Amino acid sequence: MITGTPPACTGTSRAWSITRGVRLQTNGVLLFRDHVEATPDRAAFVFDGDGADRVVTYAQFDADVHRVASGLVARGFAAGDRVLISARPGPALLQAIYGTVRAGLTAVLCDPGLPTPAAEAILADAGCVAAVVDGGDGGVTAAAVRRMPAHTFTVDGGGPPHFAELLDAPVTDLPSEVPDRFPAVAFLTSGSTGRPKMIFKTHEHFRLLTRYRSGGYTASAGAATEAEGRYLVATSLFHTSGLNAGVMLGLLRGWTGVIADSFHPAKILVKLALHRCATVVFTPSQAAALLRERDLLRALDLSALRSIRVGSGPSTPGMLRRLQEAVPTAEILNIYALTECAPCLGQPPGEKQPPDSCGRPWAGVEARVLDESGEPTTEGELWIRSDLISEGTILDEATMRERYVDGWLRTRDIFRVDAGGWLHFVGRMDDMFVCGGENVFPGDVEKLLATHPDVGDVCVTGLPDEILGAVPAAAVVLRPGATTRPADLVRYVRDNAPVHLVPQRVVVVPRIPTLGPGKVDRRRVRADLMDASPAVAAPASTAAGDPLHERIAEIWREVMQIDDPDPGLSFLDAGGTSALALALTTRLSSGVDLTVELGDLLGDGSIDDLVRLAGQGRPDTRVH
Repeated sequence: MITGTPPACTGTSRAWSITRGVRLQTNGVLLFRDHVEATPDRAAFVFDGDGADRVVTYAQFDADVHRVASGLVARGFAAGDRVLISARPGPALLQAIYGTVRAGLTAVLCDPGLPTPAAEAILADAGCVAAVVDGGDGGVTAAAVRRMPAHTFTVDGGGPPHFAELLDAPVTDLPSEVPDRFPAVAFLTSGSTGRPKMIFKTHEHFRLLTRYRSGGYTASAGAATEAEGRYLVATSLFHTSGLNAGVMLGLLRGWTGVIADSFHPAKILVKLALHRCATVVFTPSQAAALLRERDLLRALDLSALRSIRVGSGPSTPGMLRRLQEAVPTAEILNIYALTECAPCLGQPPGEKQPPDSCGRPWAGVEARVLDESGEPTTEGELWIRSDLISEGTILDEATMRERYVDGWLRTRDIFRVDAGGWLHFVGRMDDMFVCGGENVFPGDVEKLLATHPDVGDVCVTGLPDEILGAVPAAAVVLRPGATTRPADLVRYVRDNAPVHLVPQRVVVVPRIPTLGPGKVDRRRVRADLMDASPAVAAPASTAAGDPLHERIAEIWREVMQIDDPDPGLSFLDAGGTSALALALTTRLSSGVDLTVELGDLLGDGSIDDLVRLAGQGRPDTRVH
């Protein structure tokens, strides 16, 4: 058995009395208040703003959080109520999360990029009584307004009610006590049953994070002091990597968090240099995308960067090596964590983690590697035990019994233990794969494609991808007489599911191969999909018109390496891959200031489609 040794715990959970004389409950999420009292004017966060960054101090953030909590309590919400929070990265998102928790409620985090059908399914499972959303007519906002119109607070307008009403609420007493085991935050993560599961983090969970307050498990090579540290949050705040490993630990250490509003490789690198950030967490696909910005990496001063942690998916040794060469001052750490247990594996203080290892158990975490019979082995399934493991989930009872065994969590991931006790990720036990840090279960994509009226049968698998780790691909049997094109099926998934579920290759086949009655031969399907070539058409016309249209067409031709493409030829039909998608989005951002999301390219991404997006008023679109 491999265990982590806890360092001295410097955090406390005593209640603080605030200047306004109101009552404030004791719970783990309030532990950053010692920094509010000691250094109230220190910057807690730096957010992207309109033309200039917006700085929020510890005192200001604490006051805003308390007002939001007061506003929720004044509206009659009580302990046990759940509030859906789905807004773009910015002050309102963090104010809403921490205000909900301080009020004794449970914050259910939901990515605002979800389409309306997926959001409606989540709301049905979550049982939320209120929501804080961006605004607008579709997506999560539409689902929340339809379900609870009187209690959906919009950040960017579209109400009433408006989120600003919570921020303007009179400061009041809050519940005097919140039990340690009371759920504070619920993360949504992919489920094998075809619906997301909610992983609850209790107040006790956040209190236990004070074990890592010293930063010893973050970096061992000259990390910045707590008073000086700046960290960048580039991963999603709706995942534990962004909220736990980023914001929460940063607040506990009294550091300043630079919050990126989206991930664009060039902009992220500029922020790291501009704000002199000391540490950052990336997914493997993000790190790979940054390495494509060779000129910027050479031009920018990244010498303040001391720690780069890469997690939320498998990393290749070659990618980690190139990252170290690009940022020689930083210690590159390959980490491993689960939504159910984060942190999990990392580099213990004073030790040097092998580059291709995920580390050893963090303080307070036990790990063992077992074979199929449950006996210790050097390569097998990783089991972990920790008081950080989340007990509350929405899962079927059979899955709960399989995953949680006598206090241990079965990860379903295969690891190898080397002679030094370091753990190395090998692969996953089931058909699930990771696409850009997101879990993808083929059954989820298959069920969605099967709802299309022209689809008779379908099999989805993951294909290796150098940027995203793996990407969905589908073999589809169409119903007799159907004329649906592969690109139409890609668009169908994009309109009804998160972007990481969108297939990057769809091939129409006469039948799905099987190994026997009712058993699909996924290995054969995967081999056939890897051998298949995307359909490429190349008729002869180009986007014409103003210089912006011509520049978009020029960039598209250069990246896709097609001399005379049909302007209506979709990105995937032209042979698009995730690597080409990253190249195209980066070139469009730098060349014409056009922000294009990955979902835009997977849904269509033709020259005509990109010209249409530019004409919809995307900000700052101009020819360079």
